[in-house]
Amino acid sequence: MINPLLEPGWVNAILPEIILCVAGMIIILLDAAVPRMRGSMAPLALVALIVTAWSENLVVGGTFFGGTYQLSTITRIFDMTFLVLGILAVLFARDYLDRVGFS
Repeated sequence: MINPLLEPGWVNAILPEIILCVAGMIIILLDAAVPRMRGSMAPLALVALIVTAWSENLVVGGTFFGGTYQLSTITRIFDMTFLVLGILAVLFARDYLDRVGFS
């Protein structure tokens, strides 16, 4: 029997968060395991953020997890705002880190 808090479509509801978390863990592990790849971490992060932003289109609105997680137009706007800010942070961080000598 399925838990009553797990309505149909719950995985689709948190798909962008799942993609972002998995991509972040992969980037952290690659950075720790292969230090020579440090220069390509920013492009990997950009790809992860863009794929996450694209996956926002696959999310169907509604209420999930017993009413504790709601997806609506305003939550999508917030999600996209923070993803765009993350993309901008990754784009501007490289120049800043080069300028301060932290590479």
